[in-house]
Amino acid sequence: MAKAGVAGGRWREGWRSRRQLGLGQWLYRGAQALLRRSGGGRWVEWRLHHIIGIRPQDLRLPARLARGLEVREAGAADLAAMGQLRAPVGVEYGARLAQSHRAIAAYLGGRMVAFVWVVRGPARLRTSFGNWWQMNGGMAWLYDLYSHPEVLGAVPHLYAWLAEHPPGPGVRFYVGQTDYENRRSWLAHRSLGYQNWAQLWTWRCGGWRRQMSRRLTRGTGARRWHWHGANSPIALPRLAPAVDAPVAAYANSCDLEVQCGCGRQLATREEEIVCVCGRRLGSNQGGVLCLGEAVPYWGEIPEMEMQALLADAGQRGWRAAAREHLSRGLYEYVCGEERAAFEDLLPLAAGTRVLDIGAGWGSIAAPLARRYSVVAVEGVEERARFLELRRQQDGLSHLRVVRGELHNVPLAMGQFDAIIANGVLEWAALLDAPVSPEQVQWRFLDRLRELLAPGGCIYLAIENRFGWPVLRGSADHSGLPYTSLLPRPLARWVCAHSHAYRSQFNVGYRTYTYSYGGYRKLFRQAGLEVEQSWVCTQGYNQPEKMVPLDRAAIRFATCRRPQGRLRRLARRLEAQPWVWRSIGSDFAFLLRAGEAQGAAVQARRGHA
Repeated sequence: MAKAGVAGGRWREGWRSRRQLGLGQWLYRGAQALLRRSGGGRWVEWRLHHIIGIRPQDLRLPARLARGLEVREAGAADLAAMGQLRAPVGVEYGARLAQSHRAIAAYLGGRMVAFVWVVRGPARLRTSFGNWWQMNGGMAWLYDLYSHPEVLGAVPHLYAWLAEHPPGPGVRFYVGQTDYENRRSWLAHRSLGYQNWAQLWTWRCGGWRRQMSRRLTRGTGARRWHWHGANSPIALPRLAPAVDAPVAAYANSCDLEVQCGCGRQLATREEEIVCVCGRRLGSNQGGVLCLGEAVPYWGEIPEMEMQALLADAGQRGWRAAAREHLSRGLYEYVCGEERAAFEDLLPLAAGTRVLDIGAGWGSIAAPLARRYSVVAVEGVEERARFLELRRQQDGLSHLRVVRGELHNVPLAMGQFDAIIANGVLEWAALLDAPVSPEQVQWRFLDRLRELLAPGGCIYLAIENRFGWPVLRGSADHSGLPYTSLLPRPLARWVCAHSHAYRSQFNVGYRTYTYSYGGYRKLFRQAGLEVEQSWVCTQGYNQPEKMVPLDRAAIRFATCRRPQGRLRRLARRLEAQPWVWRSIGSDFAFLLRAGEAQGAAVQARRGHA
């Protein structure tokens, strides 16, 4: 009878624990256990993860925290103690520190009893199920949270320390991931105030793997399922609730702030830009702010001739040197100011902070710097030096030249009111060969959105994949005709086997352009919305001839009345907006950040 009573007590305790789990979690655990015991987990697997997040000010910390605990940031000397407390899973602890991840640890009597790893965005993190998290600068990812089972109250101490020592300015969310099976972790985070942002299902059958995510937060669009292939990026900002980004305050309109991988933001007025964590971010060289590695030389003239032009420009002035070393057409292209004529279409106030991506010779940045505060980013060393000479000799005090490639330039988020990307998006994937061009271009646009201040706008100009010049045989970015019309695999094969291929890197066809609908889809994936669009009838480098994609504007642009019935029919067909969207030569778009900044956009429009 005693044995039966003990068995009955155990059964009741087990049943009580199952009731606490809930039917869904109980079935999930049972299915996972069945797979493990049967050996089927070697071929078939499915997992459910929850993406959880919280605003730092919403953390629910106990009124009285455990006494005797000391919390501080762990360093290289603490790695051994951390490994004894819990062995690393995935990346070694030392490698995490080298990648600017930070560890916060709690100590009791000099012995480490708990720790959590923190990485501040913008960052691209590998997930445990084969994908990548894309995180912006307003997020901090907390992972590998572990506490000794015999020590209670250590985890709130870690969060209390983070509340007093945030991982960087402008952090709006702490984000993490929990397994649906790990009820202890889920309950601990729920007690702190974390909320479920999204569900992520992972399926594996042999070598085939797919993921499906669904947003759970309200107010940020439809909560529908999205499929993700293997090694594809998953954007965390699209799962976050709608919260406007803080407006960064700067003492001087020409000041520029960069952000270290550890989350700290630094000014760029010193000769050497070194974070307190020891990481060197860049340096000021002859007035040019050098951040990251330079892009291999590419330009309209050979490198040796560019070096001679720079030497001559330093002695006689950049205009005289350009007149001597450049052809007449290229000289007018460099010195003319018509490339910046689109500024009349943008809602820019005096003193607006503008970022010019791929500034080149400065044909856009220099004219804009007379009315706005402009930061010109150029990856090629020689072009950046030429632009700095132009800035100095023309007295453009509101122009700042940055040498670096956008993916690697650690600019702090939310500090630009307008971003200019004129003929840049198609080149973004040329140097990032291991990743597909679509993903590189998506990351490029997502990075632009991060750099926008609330209410900011992006001006983006680019060719139409099926534009009329392309249909007539004009050379594509590959240097060959018709490659943009070909299917992507065939275009890559043609470029890889052609001696006339334009790129010196010979990586195949990676300068992707799209149709009008393709661009809108790409923008939507990056969290951007098209506010207005134009067709540049003479190309985007002559923006003084731009026609809005509006029926009334198109009819006004095609108001000639030719003689003859067939000619009138052709003119009527030409005046249709769908024709311009289909075979228009080049497009220009005015983009805004998506729903998360909708209120700020409306306020900015009213101010303008």
